[in-house]
Amino acid sequence: VIRAIDLGINHPTAICWLAHSPEDDVIYLVKTYSVKGENAATHTVAANSMWNFAPIVFPHDVDTTEKGSGKTIRSFYNEAGLTRTLDFKNMDGSLTVEPGIHMLDNRMREGKLKVFNSCTEFFREKRLYHRKEGKLVKENDDVMSALRYGAVMIGRYGVPFDRGYRSKPKVKRAMR
Repeated sequence: VIRAIDLGINHPTAICWLAHSPEDDVIYLVKTYSVKGENAATHTVAANSMWNFAPIVFPHDVDTTEKGSGKTIRSFYNEAGLTRTLDFKNMDGSLTVEPGIHMLDNRMREGKLKVFNSCTEFFREKRLYHRKEGKLVKENDDVMSALRYGAVMIGRYGVPFDRGYRSKPKVKRAMR
């Protein structure tokens, strides 16, 4: 499993929780979050609400400094308690969008990307996702971007689902 975040300032911050089944190479989009106008602490609480043991992928602009304090966006999230962070990179080390878009498109066509029906933000954004004159329109794509970050990184950095959970204690004998 892995989590991924797309940071929003004038648009929503989006978080995706993804699981990967290596047996059949299917990626599952399990949960989404998309909220505009909140701070890093609020988004951190949301990110840690499920699978807080899993890594979370940050976009390339996470080290942008905030104008008032000069602190990076990453530092606000770290102070709020978001840990196990990774910086996004494609398999070839680049930060370009197209390889991830092609990978997601292929997975959708092959049935290798499955989305829980509760992920309503994904379905809304997927309907709006388009190109104009051959270029992606970078509007209303926050969940899609977070999904792309996580899907590209899950094979290399995802952790086993059971890592964050302890098994139930064994009962030696029943109480009467």
